[in-house]
Amino acid sequence: MVRAVWIFAFPALLVLSEALESESEVDKLQQTVHSDKQDVETAIYKMGNAAHNFRRAAQNVTHAMALAKNLVEDARTHASQAASQGKKRAMHDFVISLSALKNLHTTNSSKMKDAVRDAQHKSEHLDQLQKDEQRDARQRLRQARNAQQDEVRRGYREARQATRNLLRDRNSLMNAQRHAGEKENVYEREEDRNEHFAEGNQDRAEDQHERALGAIESIFERAEDYLEDEGQKDRQSALHARGHAIRTAYETVRKAAQEEAALPATIDLMEEPMDLAAKSKSGDQLGSLAAALKNMESSANQDYQTSSARRAHYVRQAKAHHETEEEAQNVLDSDRDELMDAIHSMEESSRFITNAAKNRTHAKAFAINLVEQAQSQAHDDMQDKMKSAMHDFENSVSAIKGASSESDVEHLRKVSRQKSEDLNKLEEEEARVAHARLNRKRDAQREELRRSYRRAHEAASNMLRDGNRLEKAQRRSGEKESVYEKQQLRNEMFAERSRDTAQAHQERARDAVEDIYEHAQDALRSSTRKQRDTANRARRQAMESAVSSATTALRQAKEQSNVTELLAQPAVGLSLCAAASLGLLALLVVRRTRPTPIAKPLLG
Repeated sequence: MVRAVWIFAFPALLVLSEALESESEVDKLQQTVHSDKQDVETAIYKMGNAAHNFRRAAQNVTHAMALAKNLVEDARTHASQAASQGKKRAMHDFVISLSALKNLHTTNSSKMKDAVRDAQHKSEHLDQLQKDEQRDARQRLRQARNAQQDEVRRGYREARQATRNLLRDRNSLMNAQRHAGEKENVYEREEDRNEHFAEGNQDRAEDQHERALGAIESIFERAEDYLEDEGQKDRQSALHARGHAIRTAYETVRKAAQEEAALPATIDLMEEPMDLAAKSKSGDQLGSLAAALKNMESSANQDYQTSSARRAHYVRQAKAHHETEEEAQNVLDSDRDELMDAIHSMEESSRFITNAAKNRTHAKAFAINLVEQAQSQAHDDMQDKMKSAMHDFENSVSAIKGASSESDVEHLRKVSRQKSEDLNKLEEEEARVAHARLNRKRDAQREELRRSYRRAHEAASNMLRDGNRLEKAQRRSGEKESVYEKQQLRNEMFAERSRDTAQAHQERARDAVEDIYEHAQDALRSSTRKQRDTANRARRQAMESAVSSATTALRQAKEQSNVTELLAQPAVGLSLCAAASLGLLALLVVRRTRPTPIAKPLLG
């Protein structure tokens, strides 16, 4: 009897045991899903805090600029500390060479030139150290940007992984509930809630990811521009101060030596940058480089409309109804094509620039080409004012030559000096105009590089976003989880590698542009100083020549006037006539009183 009871009870006990195990499995999976949800919320919260100060600052121009300046100051401080020892030694060497020039007591112009060249060499070494410090600061700024981007990407990956875990576990929970005999409408409703929660938070993670990266890019772009501008200003200011100190010391030594011997009025303190153009034998390469710079604006937008239109077509087609796997794949393929086109465009537009920057001679020669263009345009802008001022100066010099007295000469000399000073101010203004034009051209190149990079960055972001849409479509279509996760991982790696590649291209091209324009600024500064020195020397010589001619003419006129006045006086005239008459009479008396020699007869 008992045996029969066990025989009939055993299946019931087995079913009860399975039911209890199913309920226990459902409870475990529900706890797992609940834990997954907490992980998703934690990851989303972390993403919200990632780069929070950048996102907040990017909403206000003033705050964005303030944060950019703080980043720059931090990078420059660390770079300055790293370069402090080398700069101290170089400054010490420069001070010693400048002191040697100031204490030089010689009339030998060759020794003076040697001392000036030594001081200039030390100044150039200091300038090179400042350039290296600027590059170090730029590299530190980029490292800070990469660190911020990596933090945002880590948070995004954590959020992505948390949502994937939730989607996987909610499927397991749904299967366990079905095996446990739960009603279909119950477990399907719960599965939909879990899926909606996961996908909604995944969308939030994508949105925060894009906003954070965009804010970081915006702030660091401002920081890089501010770093370049401030670094160039400081370097030029220091270089100008050292050059002024060298010129002042030389003028002091020269004036002291002029008391003992005549010396040339000036010596050539600056290298003539235009000689580099004659030395360069790469005309074809420079032409290609010039064309590359000129066409950067158009090259970044090649095929952009076509690829954008193609992607827009696929997006509209996908949104017209519930997106299928094929439609999502078409959008993703369009993103991939656009990303590859953008990377290729960046490579083509930056190739000549980066190659030119690798060769110092080519970079200098092309910089000179930029300088000539800026000077020509500035000269055209100032042509009318310069002609008028030069006409006034020439008239003042001519007036000196026609001066009627020494006081007039001194007065007209002061007038001429003032006219020369007016010309000098206009030449300084023309130099500023040329520098401004060169800076505007550099800023245009920077902006074009940014547009080219933004295109690639946007294409990579689109690919990441549309890759998630493809993953959802594949999941809905019943694709195996291992298949669509592997494909999504490949798509993410491709998009992120491409974005990193675009960033590296932008940095190399930006460095090349900065290097070329640094050479251009140096060449422009040297050229304008030499031209102004030459013009000042020519005007000074013209004034001195006019003063000398006027002084000589006045002295001769005065001497002639003195002689005329002397002859015009009556007593003096009579005395001269009497003296002349007495002299003539004495001559006649002598000739008449001299005995005539008697000739000896020839025949004895």
